[in-house]
Amino acid sequence: QALLLPLIQNLRISNEWKATTMSDGPPKSEQPRKSNGGCVIMALVFAVLLTVGFIVIAGGVGAVVYFRSAQRQNVYQEQRALANAMQAQIESEMARFDGAKEDALGPEKPASAIAAEAKEIPRLEIRIDAEGRCTVSGQPLDASVLRTQLQRVDGQPRQVAVRADRKCPFDHVAKLLAVCRAAGAEINDVRALDDP
Repeated sequence: QALLLPLIQNLRISNEWKATTMSDGPPKSEQPRKSNGGCVIMALVFAVLLTVGFIVIAGGVGAVVYFRSAQRQNVYQEQRALANAMQAQIESEMARFDGAKEDALGPEKPASAIAAEAKEIPRLEIRIDAEGRCTVSGQPLDASVLRTQLQRVDGQPRQVAVRADRKCPFDHVAKLLAVCRAAGAEINDVRALDDP
């Protein structure tokens, strides 16, 4: 034991010397405590900056939306004004046209007076069978008779209706329509029938 006691004391002294020479400052019991106040202040500053940034961004977005809606409203108002101006111009042209028409044609007549003046022109109905033969009222029709039938009546073009069998080649129908147009007739009805 006598030998171990001085050895233990030397070890303690050696450890204390190492602790005092190798440490970066005073012993831990003598070091001042760090305060959490700095962290709190930094957190508050960060929160304030974040809030200010959000307000600036929201304000910028709001301003963009406001100015765009104002632009749309201006464009709409300009287009509406242009449409109203065009409508007014059309109405004035229509009134001018109506006045010129009345000057040229005289006062308007009632429909019954116009109907009494107009003579009824009988409509010529031409039928074409599946082989391409034409008939009028059941009578066969050749080119010379067709030209006679298509002559003008009282200076008015003859009204023509064509009834063709569905099985008739279209070339026959096209030729008949060409002859009618060449004679000055008005073709106002063309139909394909199952049984003309």
